Amino acid sequence: MKTSYDKKLLFHFSFLIICFLNVTIIEAQTVFKHTVTKTNTSNHISSINHISSNGKNDKILIVTHDYGKSGPYQTKAVGVWYNGKKWTVFNQDKTPIAVNSKFNVLVADKSSNAFTVKAQLNAKSVVVNHPKLNKNPNATFLVTQNWGNRGPYNTSPIGVYYSTSKGQWNIYNTDGKPMLNGAKFNVLINSKVFKHQVVKTNKKGHITYMNNSMTNGKEKSLVFATFNARTSIKNFNNPIGVWYNANKWTVYNENRSQLKGNEAYNVLSLPGTTKNVPIVLKNPVLVTTDKNPTKIDTKGLKNIGLVKYIPIRTSGTSSSTNTERQGPDITKYEDVATLLEGNSYVSFIEKLNVFRKIYKDKNSKSNVYYYFPSEYTLKWNKETNEYAFNIYYMSAEGTKGSVLVNAELTPQVSSEDIKLAENLLAVKLKKPVKLMPMDLRDVPKVDFGATLTNFNVKPESINASIPSDYHKPIILDWRMDSNVDDFVGAMLNNIGVNIGLEFRPYGDETTVINVPVNLEVNSPLTFGKIEFSEADELINGWVNIIDYPIVPKNIVVLRKQGSRNYFETIDLESEEVETGETLQISDDAKNQLTNKNNIVKFWLDYALNRDCNTCNQNVKKKIISGTSGSEITKVEIQILNALTFSNAHSMKLLIKSIQADPNGINEITFPAFSITEDDQAFEGVQLFVPEGKELSYSYQLITIMKDGEVKTSNWETSNSTLLVIGENQIKKLYNHKEKSELEKLKDSLLSNHKDDLIEKGKDLLDDILGKKDKEETPKKDDE
Repeated sequence: MKTSYDKKLLFHFSFLIICFLNVTIIEAQTVFKHTVTKTNTSNHISSINHISSNGKNDKILIVTHDYGKSGPYQTKAVGVWYNGKKWTVFNQDKTPIAVNSKFNVLVADKSSNAFTVKAQLNAKSVVVNHPKLNKNPNATFLVTQNWGNRGPYNTSPIGVYYSTSKGQWNIYNTDGKPMLNGAKFNVLINSKVFKHQVVKTNKKGHITYMNNSMTNGKEKSLVFATFNARTSIKNFNNPIGVWYNANKWTVYNENRSQLKGNEAYNVLSLPGTTKNVPIVLKNPVLVTTDKNPTKIDTKGLKNIGLVKYIPIRTSGTSSSTNTERQGPDITKYEDVATLLEGNSYVSFIEKLNVFRKIYKDKNSKSNVYYYFPSEYTLKWNKETNEYAFNIYYMSAEGTKGSVLVNAELTPQVSSEDIKLAENLLAVKLKKPVKLMPMDLRDVPKVDFGATLTNFNVKPESINASIPSDYHKPIILDWRMDSNVDDFVGAMLNNIGVNIGLEFRPYGDETTVINVPVNLEVNSPLTFGKIEFSEADELINGWVNIIDYPIVPKNIVVLRKQGSRNYFETIDLESEEVETGETLQISDDAKNQLTNKNNIVKFWLDYALNRDCNTCNQNVKKKIISGTSGSEITKVEIQILNALTFSNAHSMKLLIKSIQADPNGINEITFPAFSITEDDQAFEGVQLFVPEGKELSYSYQLITIMKDGEVKTSNWETSNSTLLVIGENQIKKLYNHKEKSELEKLKDSLLSNHKDDLIEKGKDLLDDILGKKDKEETPKKDDE
């Protein structure tokens, strides 16, 4: 009986595992519709902007042109290409791709059933060697051309055929042209792919109607098709598309050539999402390993700014009730995008701007999760419409020779959005959630790669001011010669301007989190979401102050019902709003916005017309005009006998100033200078002193004593270009006062007669305690 029970249990368990695997395979596929617009297209290439594929070069994409309600026809062979940030669909012959063209897109994880094959030299076709296809003439699958890293362009339409002699399926050019060496193709094998055969009764001119339960009456489905030549003609020089008409899906010839009646197609129909909600591109946050890890001795460092304070559970505290955080566990995390899954959350996740992985605390009962910003962007001031990108001409005459370029970068993570995310995640995880910035074991480092050296910038001229609190702006500056115009042009065209920040989590000596930096000016990431607090701000007419035309997509409304927060999306007509023009919304949108009184806040989702050449030129002039009235001043640091005088193990020197910000708005604290020995010299910091003002900054010392005690001084103000740290400065910082002659005499007497005073003190204490014992009355036992 026991054996029989175990077999039954094993059977049910195996069945559950199979079901789980099937569900996983289905969920690994994402389908949506991509529409070609002016804003997402450049000549023959249209960028696909979707959360399932952005920043994911390892995905397998299958695309099919969908005629939609009004076309246009897509008469060119197409392919897909990953451009380093997004997947794209493009015309193989490089002719412009038509605006309003629509493509059904399937995104699959790379697997044994979703993969890429490559043509060999002098091959007529590409063999698809797969156990599910080999010796299976009735197999069905889909293919799409993939340009890969270097092409080639293959202008021929493609299909598949079965070789009976070899028992294998092949991909070939249906116009009879030889296969180009190195041509690559995405392949998807799916059990739901069926074969549609053209016959006299289901064809009409260049169109064939499918009669299948997977497609009939399913207008919202996304349909994919590949030409199948196994039982039909092999010469078929026709790109194909799909079209929904008269309650049925069809396959048709894009060049409108008549069907002959013996064609066949592999077809896959999947339920589509109610709406494709594209997201603003965010490069992937990469997790790598530090080849040369820096070990940080945290004894005495927990309060000095390099790492956040991490409370340690004291002995005697019950582990079952302890809720104090113990620091991040980089091996355990939750996925924000998975927890907050669905179209209603997409816009908020973009706005939140945190890395999708939030790491758990080592103490699970603390309910603390740690996050990183998902991207840093060029700072833009919406009040002044100015960019935190400045150019300072170094020559006295102001000629465009040697210049200092300065950029201020911000993570755009707001405390309000973090609080809202905590509430939303608490509902999903069914427990309280506290989100905190990741504790770091070191100050973040900047990885410029080849970005600046491509513009002849010498590495030694690059300076990065990165505060220990990485929510504050980062200041980058470097010196350039005469090619600053080229650099700004590259920023406006997203050419070769790739910078990253390296974060090293506390408690892990090898893990490095690489967060991308966006230096593009004409990017929605720079301007962020257009947020409103009152409905009247939008209803009465919002004026576009951005330097570029915008195409409104929808209004995302956060509403509150009881204790529950939820999002509501109001679609807008996609009419371009020029700079200085007023956004007009329909009466229907106004009614949807005002028909309820439970609005917490709302914002506008939009696309940016980045191809506005006039706008680019105006922004370029605004940036290159230079920043007048500020003098660049260097503050050098000289350490004298600081450690010897203080009898300290080491020190940290902090400097802060509003003049560290070229715009003079934010007070910026520079990374700490480590003082480990006397007679040290540091290059110091660079400040921007406005015309008519004097140099001004504050400094502070954090002294780490040999016994581990940490002493923090007051802030002291200075206007000197040479900051000296010696005996006099330490006395001033720690309010050290010289003792009077009377105090010195008292210290001397105490020192010389210390033993006598201690003995007299003991005798006096014995007398007091003896008298007290005599005065006390003995207590009875029952008391």
